Amino acid sequence: MITPMILLASSLLGQTVQSLECANLLDRSTDLHTDDDLWVSLRVHSADDHIKDSHLCQTDYVLVITRAGGSPIERKVESIDDSWGRSVRFWIDGITPQSQRLIATIVERGEHPTFQIILDDLGSENVNILDVPWSFIEQFPVQCQAALKGIGMTRRGNVVIGFRTGGCVASRGARELKQGPNIKGVQKPAHPTLLKVNATFETIYQESVAR
Repeated sequence: MITPMILLASSLLGQTVQSLECANLLDRSTDLHTDDDLWVSLRVHSADDHIKDSHLCQTDYVLVITRAGGSPIERKVESIDDSWGRSVRFWIDGITPQSQRLIATIVERGEHPTFQIILDDLGSENVNILDVPWSFIEQFPVQCQAALKGIGMTRRGNVVIGFRTGGCVASRGARELKQGPNIKGVQKPAHPTLLKVNATFETIYQESVAR
């Protein structure tokens, strides 16, 4: 049995979700500011993909990290090419205070729906993307699908996803995301594994604003 040791956030204001329909030349961002004057911005730019005969809309995601007294560091995170007018939602879930890793989420409902968890190691330039299988998302009621978020990190360094609102909290347990294998250069989806009731994990700091 793991000794209970959940690290509570010093400020827990909830995530600010940005939403848009993919169209030409749109820009959105959502920011997080911590007590030690760290600013993190997750930004998206959507536009025509300009690929001949594709007629698709592309979203490009960038993380911008600014520490106190330092210059902004920009990291390209992801590009998604799919149907025009698709629903796009993204937010910063928060930062784990002890391990200093940032968790963010991208949800796109195009012809090929995606639910992606971004894991950024603030101490390096390492950014990982975990694709959560859509078949896993669809097993929950619609209201619970919208409430699914990154909520922490296990001692093994894996992201924990779960539900924070409504009746989903009591009836649905938290899941540990284990990265799928890379087979011949193709990254397979992550494996959501149900955590035991008495399992503990590091919770995340949240203080975000949309712009």
